Amino acid sequence: MYSGLDGLWAVWLDWLSPWATYRTEIENFIDAGEGRVVVLLRDYGRREGMETEVSIDGAAVWTVKNGQVARIDFYNNHADGLAAVGLAE
Repeated sequence: MYSGLDGLWAVWLDWLSPWATYRTEIENFIDAGEGRVVVLLRDYGRREGMETEVSIDGAAVWTVKNGQVARIDFYNNHADGLAAVGLAE
């Protein structure tokens, strides 16, 4: 479990560490109510020594309280991110 800006930075660095190249494309933002936004994304990456780039359809649920980010939950696919807020793909 990570907490605060330092935690977000640490989890991001952990996630990026095995990749030689990495990029994210935002596909959609969905207002899920109650201060939550679902971000549907596609990540692309290539590990050192690999020629082929792989892609992952992911999702993140951002929860905002009092104008500040209170929580971010990451999911390995769109369906799980949407289901976490009671929506279907």
